[in-house]
Amino acid sequence: MTTLDDKLLGEKLQYYYSSSDDEDSDREDKDGGRGALAGTSMPADAELAGEGISVNTGPKGVINDWRRFKQLETEQREEQCREMERLVKKLSMTCRSHLDEEEERHKQEALQEKLGAKMTLKEFAMMNEDQDDEEFLQQYRKQRMEEMRQQLHRGPQFKQVFEIPSGEGFLDMIDKEQKSTLIMVHIYEDGIPGTEAMNGCMICLAA
Repeated sequence: MTTLDDKLLGEKLQYYYSSSDDEDSDREDKDGGRGALAGTSMPADAELAGEGISVNTGPKGVINDWRRFKQLETEQREEQCREMERLVKKLSMTCRSHLDEEEERHKQEALQEKLGAKMTLKEFAMMNEDQDDEEFLQQYRKQRMEEMRQQLHRGPQFKQVFEIPSGEGFLDMIDKEQKSTLIMVHIYEDGIPGTEAMNGCMICLAA
């Protein structure tokens, strides 16, 4: 039950005006405007794609940035590998050339040593099996031919071809010469093709 005083006081309060009411209404208006602006702001998961750069701070943006980072890392690693291969090839070519020169020098030294000493049949057989020493074999043959030629020059030289009419004359001529004398014998019959050519060759060799 309300009394008469309460009714009178209540009506006064309804018609009572205070400056605090204006402040409360202004605050509500500001808060309402601020809420409207907040409602129209950009969503958190918005993406701005420009020149391949993502400014998205959400899960999608993080994934895209990670993919881009891994791609750049892979490209950089591949470029480093290619550069390393080019450097290795360049260095290997230089080293190979130097090693070839050293190997060639050692071969030349070994060749000179072998040429300066006598060579046994076993050594000759071993060298014959080695394809890399073909040059050495050629030079060794030349040297042996030169030695044989010098040995022939040291012995007696007749510089002509002698005609031996009989077998007894042949035996007599062989017995009279020195053991180191080289004698070439051409036995032939008249009327055989090539005989005259062979005689001509022997005359040229003897001269």
